[in-house]
Amino acid sequence: MSCPDDNDSDTHPQSPPAAPDRISTAPPEVFDDEAFSNEPPAGPHGDQATSMTAYVGEFAHRLLSSFNDFPSRKVEEWWNNISPTLAIFMDATGYNIHVQYNYLRFFRDYVYPSLGKPPRRDRVITWPSTVAPMFIPASLGLRRQDGDDILRFSYEPINSRAGTLLDPYNSYALSSALDLLKSGGVLFNTDLYYQFKHDLTLSNDEDGFLGSAPVPEYQLSRYILTLNMRNNFSGPSLDCCLSPFLKSVVTGVPASKLVFDTIRMADTPRALIADALSVVTEYWENCNNDTKDAYLLGWEMVEPSRASIKVYFAEWEVQYERVKEFFTLGNTLQSHPPTATALADVWELWRAFEIKVGNRKVVKQDDDADLSESLPRSPLLFCFELVPGNPDPKLTVYLPVDGISCARIASILENVYTRFNWKDLKRPYRVCLDHAFNHEDMHTWISYEFHPEKGPMINAILQPMREYP
Repeated sequence: MSCPDDNDSDTHPQSPPAAPDRISTAPPEVFDDEAFSNEPPAGPHGDQATSMTAYVGEFAHRLLSSFNDFPSRKVEEWWNNISPTLAIFMDATGYNIHVQYNYLRFFRDYVYPSLGKPPRRDRVITWPSTVAPMFIPASLGLRRQDGDDILRFSYEPINSRAGTLLDPYNSYALSSALDLLKSGGVLFNTDLYYQFKHDLTLSNDEDGFLGSAPVPEYQLSRYILTLNMRNNFSGPSLDCCLSPFLKSVVTGVPASKLVFDTIRMADTPRALIADALSVVTEYWENCNNDTKDAYLLGWEMVEPSRASIKVYFAEWEVQYERVKEFFTLGNTLQSHPPTATALADVWELWRAFEIKVGNRKVVKQDDDADLSESLPRSPLLFCFELVPGNPDPKLTVYLPVDGISCARIASILENVYTRFNWKDLKRPYRVCLDHAFNHEDMHTWISYEFHPEKGPMINAILQPMREYP
């Protein structure tokens, strides 16, 4: 089946459409738990299909690829570059074979159409996404905690007009992407979405006010959707992140104030996170740092009384002292036993990965500069998670590890998993990387979080494309 080229199939209106204010309420399809029989389906060539690869996950990907039913060339490009990675990691994490098939079909039909055109060196990039290096608008995370492994896929919806005069700041893709997920059976609540979107993103008029104001490339991405891919037939749950940066530029209000004010307003009827929010705002207003502005606001797209809300701050000047200050909330928790454990773990990770200190912003010097050498590197990220009913915020640090080889990261992580006495993956992490990628540098962050009841949580975050652009 031939695929229409996106240049031919996209239609470009003479003026930008009004940004959709409401997500479609059409009834969703059910995430299909009966799409396959109790046995893995036979391949199109009979028993020969099982010899295609030693990995069950790769078999699922190759079987679906053989039907060649892609709606467009861009979807086929994303499928060929991301689906092998998803398949290998799902298999290594022990996902049921039927769940693997469902997720692969789901991504083909309901995620890849929202990603825009894959970045390539021979293709003009009108919207340089900052979700992952090389303008790749997607990342994959393997989050591990004792007895609980989950894959998380994050992406920035992009439409064909993003970065052009018709949609200079990618204003119109998010609502369409949510509509598509809803049609694919993803269940989510939009109450917080509408409030946060109103308070933190540009209106149609504000898009025009921004005009030719210089916006750093590392601040362009406006929103990120994250699919939490549980190993069951209920389908993924959904998180959303919004960037307050452009709203701050237009209004002149600091991004942190915009974020804290909208959280406070959302929590006013219930006051479920008021105590934790007070801890965060007091610390951040008094801490000694140059990064006073919030980087992202994230939340779980569930009923507001159950939704955890996350505030992310980025540090481009990377120093371990900032990590220590963050985990102790300005040295107020220095003697707290969980804090001491967390600091010891993070210091071990910091030393093992040999995190480079200093400024990680890189400015492109000229058009002839090598692309990989002219992009900003990943910053050091801090996250405060506000959980309903919990007076203390949960703390997560994201250590930037881009530029470190796959082999070294795999070796360090496997040693960490062993030290924590976690069960082995079905396939060793280094084997996953060897099978999934044809390049060496694809990790962006290793995040660490400590739960007093469950212990440490490690999330390895990487760009998921098999081939670099």
